[in-house]
Amino acid sequence: MNNFNVSNSNSLDRLDDFLNKKITKNGKKTDNQLDLPFEGIASATYRITKKPGGLFMKPRIIVKKQINGQKASKTVFLNNQKWIKNVKNNITQERCNALGEHLKNANLSQKDRSEIIRELEKICDNPQMFQNIKNQANALLQQDAQNQQDKCNSICSMLQSGIFTNGWNREYVLQELNRMYSDPNTPQNAKDQASHSLWQDQCNKFGTDLKTPNLSPKDRSEIIRELEKICDNPQMFQNIKNQANALLWQERCKDLGADLKNENLPQKDRSAIIGKLKRICDNPQMFQNIKNQANALLWQDEQNQQNKCNYFSKMLQSGNFENDWTREKVLTELGKICSDPNTPQNAKNQASCSLWQDQCNKFGEQLKKANLSQEKRSEIIKNLMNICNNFDNPAISLDIKNQAAQLIWEENCKNFGIQSKNRLEIIEELKNIYFNQNMSQNIQKQNQATDLLNIDLALQRNKCLFLISMLQSGKFENGLDKTKVLEELRKIWSDSNTSLDVKYQAGTWLNSKAMQ
Repeated sequence: MNNFNVSNSNSLDRLDDFLNKKITKNGKKTDNQLDLPFEGIASATYRITKKPGGLFMKPRIIVKKQINGQKASKTVFLNNQKWIKNVKNNITQERCNALGEHLKNANLSQKDRSEIIRELEKICDNPQMFQNIKNQANALLQQDAQNQQDKCNSICSMLQSGIFTNGWNREYVLQELNRMYSDPNTPQNAKDQASHSLWQDQCNKFGTDLKTPNLSPKDRSEIIRELEKICDNPQMFQNIKNQANALLWQERCKDLGADLKNENLPQKDRSAIIGKLKRICDNPQMFQNIKNQANALLWQDEQNQQNKCNYFSKMLQSGNFENDWTREKVLTELGKICSDPNTPQNAKNQASCSLWQDQCNKFGEQLKKANLSQEKRSEIIKNLMNICNNFDNPAISLDIKNQAAQLIWEENCKNFGIQSKNRLEIIEELKNIYFNQNMSQNIQKQNQATDLLNIDLALQRNKCLFLISMLQSGKFENGLDKTKVLEELRKIWSDSNTSLDVKYQAGTWLNSKAMQ
């Protein structure tokens, strides 16, 4: 097919101008002649020649028609408007056929296509035009619009799927979509679809680029700025804005996650980051994948805190400090874990437990000092008593309470010269002191023995309540499980030095569990 010739456009205007001109009697032959060639598969050529009137002949035109090599000739008198109109109709119909063929040309330039569309629209808008010709022109415009829409659907589908056929590739598709979008004759639906596909492809490219491992900070900042422009554009498609917004949130989460890995991050800043991530998770309007990303960062941070706590607790317990860590540094870090409101409760309890354990160990070391003042000794015993009687703090485990109690026992037994380490033997010694008639002169020692016996009763009572609370809640701590808890209750119940009310409580729970 030959290329469309723009000079052949507006054939009706040219024909009207020609017919309206006076016949030149002494001019060149071409002054009275008009050629209207129409290229295309159905090639048609019209040669209209004006002839002046004579003595017996009125002014007339001779129309010579040639289509695909077949020739025809017709003489029409210029004053016969019906025939003139019919000639125009035939010429315009052939023109429509040729324009329709040209519109099918995939390589037609945008300029030529616009020229064809304009000429067809002019035919449709001409009130003097035959209705069948207007219908033909309108049908060609509608078919072209449908072809454009179908083409847009096809290449948009290829771009979305990434599967390109019939010689298309991504670059060619993008080029064609840009052409369709910029073409004023593209139907609005197809234009919107092309625009949408181009923006979506751009967003997809931004998303891919952001995943590049070696993306420079400058390029990343540029992409983020472009995404922000998309989100701020009131004319942008909502799903494209959503896609851009999701990518921005994804990058914000990445930044928050990177900041959380900073070992030297101040607690205030860390709390602010945790707060932002929690707000993302709690936002019902947030994209689910972003909520998942934020939740994963929170979970990872909790895991890191737990691992850090395990590491410090192990060093503190073993006394083997590595990687430039010292006891003082470890205690400081454990203190931070305890005071941090964003530390998981398990890690917080573990850190607190390690600190309390260390405190007990420290009290034990101090009590061994030979030159320890009585005032300092009394203060240590008081602190140990507070540890024994503190059942509100889950971090003070049963082992720590027992350790504190053991230190109190050992220290007070020194005053009575008791060598045994066995609790029951110590209690018997204390009872002997209390009931010994020869000790009546030493009221202070008897009072001390009474205090220690009362302490033991209180410890047994508190221990029983603590064990029962675990059975009630089903939450077992300090390495205990249901079997071990029942075993401890059985020891309390069988202990001859346990008070009757505590024995009753322990026995009640043992009986109830035996019935289940």
